[in-house]
Amino acid sequence: MIAAVTGRSVDEVRALSARGRAKLADARRRRPAPYVDTAHYASWNGMAISAFLAASVALGDRSYRDLALRSLERFLAEGYEQDRGFAHGLGGEPLRLADDQGQMAQALLDAYEVTGLSRYLRLGREVMDAALRGFWDDPGFRDVEKGARGVALDVPYKPVQDAPTPSPNAVGALVLLRLSRFLGVASYRGLAERLLAAFAPGLAPHGLHASSLFIAVEDLLHEPSHIVIVGPRDDPRTRALHDAALTAWRPGRMISYHEDGADDIPVPEVVRAMQAHAAVPTAFVCAGTSCAPPVATPEALTQTLASFRPA
Repeated sequence: MIAAVTGRSVDEVRALSARGRAKLADARRRRPAPYVDTAHYASWNGMAISAFLAASVALGDRSYRDLALRSLERFLAEGYEQDRGFAHGLGGEPLRLADDQGQMAQALLDAYEVTGLSRYLRLGREVMDAALRGFWDDPGFRDVEKGARGVALDVPYKPVQDAPTPSPNAVGALVLLRLSRFLGVASYRGLAERLLAAFAPGLAPHGLHASSLFIAVEDLLHEPSHIVIVGPRDDPRTRALHDAALTAWRPGRMISYHEDGADDIPVPEVVRAMQAHAAVPTAFVCAGTSCAPPVATPEALTQTLASFRPA
């Protein structure tokens, strides 16, 4: 097009364009480079870890899962204390934010669902328990640890807006609800209910900036499908059920795993009786106290997830 308009040959236009790009690149190299923030923040990495775990499932690419777990393990090794949770950044000042605890707890629960390793569920619970000790100001989470000192740090503030990342109180409520269902601990649900009851009446004026809290309210009011897989981890039939649970389309679904004698994760009460009769790797799909008949094949699990409607 340029050659036709200017009357030059195509080769001449390409040469002129190449020289122009070279001059621009040279001029850019002589300018001061913009500042690059090389800090490793727990909250943002938590969101990235969750995103890469979701991508690994959606795209069937294990490299995304491996990347996410490497990042998660680094933060556990370098930025985590059992009694206090995650530091805001690696290698920096020991500031801790509610945002860091919520996003990393969420990432740990996501890692549990994708890998089936109960260690991640236990760590997710530890992080949330630390957040409750350090940030809970009934009702809701403060943005910084209780007792933090500094410019404005000792001023109580409970963020509810997504600005622009999900608000710590929304993420905290979602994590509490997930833990209550994974572990059968009613107190976690009770805390989430108190938080949402306090903040929900004032959400409307925030509009889309309160989207994450609206999602948490929806999660509280409508029980998601909970897929419980029972069977030896090294059994190919168990792995096949796991893969089917991960890849089947069921918005909001949760996945947990139980291997007799291999972990200390409580089995949901509605599954306990059925588990005793599972002679082969089996999947149970429940929502609240309603359950579909148990299934033992990936095909049956996919069909159950497509058709299950809790009472």
